Amino acid sequence: GYWSLAFQNLAYISGTTLLRWYYSPWRPSLPIDFRPLKGMFAFSFKLLLTNIVGQISANMFSAILGKYYSPSAVGYYTQSNKWMFMGMQTINGMISGIALPAFAEVGAADKERLCRVQFSMLRFASFVSFPALMGLALVAPELLVITIGEKWLPAVPILRLLCIQGMMWPINNVYSALTISQGRSDIVFWNGLIFGLAQIVVALVMFRFGILWMVAVYASCYVVLAAVWQVTAKRLVGFSHRSALQAMLPYALCSAVVLSLAHLAATPFSNVFLIAAVKIVVAVVLYVGVMKVCHSQVLDEGLAFLRKHKAKHNKEN
Repeated sequence: GYWSLAFQNLAYISGTTLLRWYYSPWRPSLPIDFRPLKGMFAFSFKLLLTNIVGQISANMFSAILGKYYSPSAVGYYTQSNKWMFMGMQTINGMISGIALPAFAEVGAADKERLCRVQFSMLRFASFVSFPALMGLALVAPELLVITIGEKWLPAVPILRLLCIQGMMWPINNVYSALTISQGRSDIVFWNGLIFGLAQIVVALVMFRFGILWMVAVYASCYVVLAAVWQVTAKRLVGFSHRSALQAMLPYALCSAVVLSLAHLAATPFSNVFLIAAVKIVVAVVLYVGVMKVCHSQVLDEGLAFLRKHKAKHNKEN
């Protein structure tokens, strides 16, 4: 029953924690010296509060759902959010691992170079995030049927709406990393606080219109947040709105067109496995093909990195 969802989440978190412990060479030891933390406390405390507010607002949404809707509706949302989060977290972890170090290496004073790095990071995040999360929305029915059964098909519309949130999450984190690199954790805190409160207000206002409208507006808040972050980036380092659109819009439009064609290519088939396979293969081939024809710098850099990594691996073996 519903306990399986709780244990599934617990198993996932425990597994990732154990793997990180295994692969990380660092181990905690006693005694603990708190002196190095004093200089970072004023800065990092605001980031801690931001994360707490984010967790509260996210869980408040589920609580509001539970108050006004049936347990099955909450289950559909929880299952959809889990799939979206797994897809988003893979991308977000990759991007977060390089964004902040890249900004920190440039330094806070070199605004022009920071703008170039911001453009590159946004372009890379868009190149990966838009096709991946739109692709998840495309294969949502087949994914749920194959993995957890047809009884979860009512969760498909919710999952597709949450993919809007998943697409924008890495984008927003790139902006957040830029702001942190400028030493402005206060801006991160206030943006996070106002955004978290706005999400709760949206949930309380929209619940009467149905769960789909509630989730749709909730997820769309992340698009509004990206616009707020862009205004912040403009004021902090002079990163223009035009540059932001040039970095993101081509990949969003290309992903939408390619995935629409993949959907059309799969319509003649009735087998769920075949539909999923056709959608994925057609989408990947078309997306990579379009990027290749357009001489996408991100794709070329990614392929060069893979070739270099493969050569290094072969050399070691």
